[in-house]
Amino acid sequence: MTVSETAGSPQAETRRADPQPVHAKNSPTETRSAEPLPDQPTTHAQTEVLPALRDSWPHRALRILAPGALFLAIRGVGILIFWWLATVNNTEFSMHRWDGSWYLAIAQHGYLGVPTDMLDLYGHHSATTPMVFFPGYPELVNWAAVLLGHDYTAAGIAISTIAGVAAAYGVARLARRYTNSPRTAMAMVVLFAAAPMSIVYSMTYPEALLCALTAWALVGLSERRWAVAGLCTAAAGYVSPMAAPLIVAVVTVALMDLVKDKARWEAVAAILMAPAGMLGYLLWVATTTGRGDGYFVVQKQGWGSGFDFGRATVQWFVHTWSTDRSAFTVLTTWIVLAAVILLVLGARHKMPWQLWLFAALTLIFIIGSSGIQWDKARLLLVAFPLLLPMAITAARQRTSTMTMLLLAFTFAGLWFSAYAVTVWQFSI
Repeated sequence: MTVSETAGSPQAETRRADPQPVHAKNSPTETRSAEPLPDQPTTHAQTEVLPALRDSWPHRALRILAPGALFLAIRGVGILIFWWLATVNNTEFSMHRWDGSWYLAIAQHGYLGVPTDMLDLYGHHSATTPMVFFPGYPELVNWAAVLLGHDYTAAGIAISTIAGVAAAYGVARLARRYTNSPRTAMAMVVLFAAAPMSIVYSMTYPEALLCALTAWALVGLSERRWAVAGLCTAAAGYVSPMAAPLIVAVVTVALMDLVKDKARWEAVAAILMAPAGMLGYLLWVATTTGRGDGYFVVQKQGWGSGFDFGRATVQWFVHTWSTDRSAFTVLTTWIVLAAVILLVLGARHKMPWQLWLFAALTLIFIIGSSGIQWDKARLLLVAFPLLLPMAITAARQRTSTMTMLLLAFTFAGLWFSAYAVTVWQFSI
């Protein structure tokens, strides 16, 4: 992810108010395109025809459709692998398992009407048990179900799929902005769509919606479109507690711009909007439970979740690497370790600091949390900026090598995802 290799000097890069497009060093598509190959001289006719072809409507249409088409194709393959493993292991082929069933129950019955046979981590059920799940996704499912004959599962899958496509476009735009490379943008979409645990993009989980809102919030932040950044962050905070790092990142960047006198009242509005969604839900839970810390009490008592600065995560690593015989848990620890390595590489190679800040905060949030440890691979999906070093590295290779690298990652990620919901017998 050598996003530090700019067209200008490093000193010039640090003086820019906004991040500028970055060109990967020795990129075959960018460093040699300005002059013809020795054995393929460019004629005058070619110089007129090639730009015309690049600007033709089929080419423009292909460029516009590519992120969404790539995402849907990869997700289709992922579902086929899921179906195959479910058949082989005689497991239910279901798109609403585990947390997905909670979100559908909330969408259909509301928080206070969730069936009492749905139990928390400790086998209990109370009126507050469902409140650990944020309301943004189930509310959208409830509205969509009206259009789909009250089929809540279909509504949930539709919301996740549409949100996943929107996320793919946001991810591609971020990668293109910081590298000015269409190859890197497409590689980033592939990595995002096939990441470990990406199966939840096709299930009744809120991760696709969270990633879409996060991607476009980061686009707004990078381009200093404060209204986009503020609104998308507020919506993300209404969807998942995993939006907390995004809120901190947006507020921090806006405050820094205000101090440097590089922003106006729009940045102030973004600072006020960013935490509104999450704070609004936490206030509702506090009012309903009669406790100011109501959400955190529900989270701890029913689901064992909290923030212990990584103590539980370290204990889990030690146990997994010494005595655990489950491939899923062992691979999950290595996925977390890989995320840490990618974060370090991002800092070393001067990843765009707004993206690095968000990724670092997200990783701290995930590693520092207690509770169910084996869901960390799923939670890491929203930290997709960590994939940028891999995307840039892949895009630098020859087309055949790039294709093989992306295919290897795709099938590894899709297999792991399907394995998690078929062979692994516990919550994801």
